This record gives sequence, structure tokens and C-alpha cells, in this order.
Amino acid sequence: MLTALFFGAEIRIWGSNSHSIKPDHDDAHYTKACYYELQDNYEGAIDSLQRAIELDASYRELAKTDTDFDGIRDNEQFQALVKWLN
Repeated sequence: MLTALFFGAEIRIWGSNSHSIKPDHDDAHYTKACYYELQDNYEGAIDSLQRAIELDASYRELAKTDTDFDGIRDNEQFQALVKWLN
């Protein structure tokens, strides 16, 4: 839970300064997806995870086992996203 709180604090900082986040920072999008999922913002989680995967396909494999996504693991959009092939 400490990790989730840390990520949450980071995302809040990023959210309030969104102009300072470069759109090609894959790790920022992945962390944001984790934060959104932990806040039950499933649409935000899917959108951010999709962007992270577009920037770096290795996040697809990571998301498959990342416990931060347990709340949306059965979501059809999540399942399609982690199974999507380039």
C-alpha cells in the first residue's frame, strides 16, 4: 500500500502540472494507469495503459501480472489490451 500511496502522490503532482509531462514518457503513463485503477477510475486506467503500451509494448506483459490491475483484470477492454498484438 505504501507504493500505491507514493504513486498517488506522484500522479497528483503530475496531474496538477500536466503541461510538464512529456506525452512520450511511457513510464509516466503506466504509473498513471496504476494510480487510476487504484482510485477505481477504470476508464482512465485503460486509457493510460493503452498509451503506455503504444509507447513501449513491454508494458503489455507487465500489466498481465501487475497486482495494481487486479480490479480490472476481468474487464473486457483490459483483456483485449493486454492480448492485443502489433
